[in-house]
Amino acid sequence: MESSIDRVESYYRALGLAPQFKLVTGGTDPLDISDRLARRGYRTVSQVAVMTREGPMAAPEHLVDIEPRVTADFIQIVSETSHSGGDGQERVDILCRVPNPSAFGIVRQNGVLAAAGLCTFAGDSAGIAAMRTQADFRNQGLARSILRAVTGRAYEAGYRLFWLQVETNNAPALHLYESEGFATAYQYQTVRLER
Repeated sequence: MESSIDRVESYYRALGLAPQFKLVTGGTDPLDISDRLARRGYRTVSQVAVMTREGPMAAPEHLVDIEPRVTADFIQIVSETSHSGGDGQERVDILCRVPNPSAFGIVRQNGVLAAAGLCTFAGDSAGIAAMRTQADFRNQGLARSILRAVTGRAYEAGYRLFWLQVETNNAPALHLYESEGFATAYQYQTVRLER
């Protein structure tokens, strides 16, 4: 097991990145990987819930513009709502690789980019990601409208199972998803070696 961890660490370091692992919370750990990583100095950097939902959602309450691929406006709102320039660029790079079919949704308020989110269709399910709302437009139901609109587009295309990932310390997002019928399927934590 230690040699396997060594190989993962070497791989990440060759990329210039801090080594990290994702571990299912509450899952079985027959190889004691959690303890092994902790002894090496790994620390939890995030706890994520993977949530799922089946079936159609209600209609959105706001006008949502939907495009099949990422747009400059979508990139702009993701960049503006990111924690840092590096975080924003990493997310933009990922968005530019999202395959079709997808539904990229944007809500504008008085001509201003207010909220965005996407749903990408793959296999027998559709994943929701990049849900963002500008600070001045929060608590107005815009994210709910985005969620309903992009999943609605997936539903029209024949997808019935929806999933998403959300950090467990993001109470507003958890409340939104739970109120729209999403339930936690499982959780995982990311542990990272920072030295």
